[in-house]
Amino acid sequence: MKNLTRIQTHDLDSVENSIIFRNIIHKNSYDITQLHRHSYFEIMFFQSGGGVNHIDFNKYEVKSNACYLISPGQTHLFKKSPSTYGKLIQFKQSAISSLQLQHLLQQRAWSGTGAVLFEDDGKRMERALSLLDMIATYIADSSNNYSKEIKQHLLHALLQDLCSSNQERQINISKDPDFFYFQQLIDEKFKEEQKVAFYLKQMAISEKKLSLLTKKHLGLSPLQVIHARVLLE
Repeated sequence: MKNLTRIQTHDLDSVENSIIFRNIIHKNSYDITQLHRHSYFEIMFFQSGGGVNHIDFNKYEVKSNACYLISPGQTHLFKKSPSTYGKLIQFKQSAISSLQLQHLLQQRAWSGTGAVLFEDDGKRMERALSLLDMIATYIADSSNNYSKEIKQHLLHALLQDLCSSNQERQINISKDPDFFYFQQLIDEKFKEEQKVAFYLKQMAISEKKLSLLTKKHLGLSPLQVIHARVLLE
């Protein structure tokens, strides 16, 4: 697993703000055309397409009125075209207080096909941009004592709208917090720990119960889930 450290991980430029709003074409502190990782979520909204997004080694030809999600730890590089324009939002895990949304974003990161939130959908783009503009307003208004809470609620609304097609799946997962916790632990520890016994001890759960949960949600054994995460990496 040593070669995983060769890909550089970038943090948010601002340590004060957990939510940042930008144009797609902005000056980065690093080269976005080189393979890298983020320690935060990034959602890219392309009003005009062009170029290529590589997310977890999957290639996406960027379309107009399209939205793509990059989760923490996923590999990413973006090569734009001259016609490309749009907006993006970046936020830390701490900006999401909703456990259900945390579950849903976790599942998208593990799905292998979770990068595309929508494509060629002008109506969804219009809704998203209206929420983004409201978030940007409260980011700029530091005089409002409640701006942090308002930004967070608007972000939750945006994420709920973007992921609305997976609401039923989200509700089912929220009933099994142990399953979600298992996935969180794997994301944090899989580079060093690939034995089921380690996770059972951390979770204080029986192997039988964990096996039932992973079989129910993924159709895999706990060890197969760990191996799948290693292979995804």
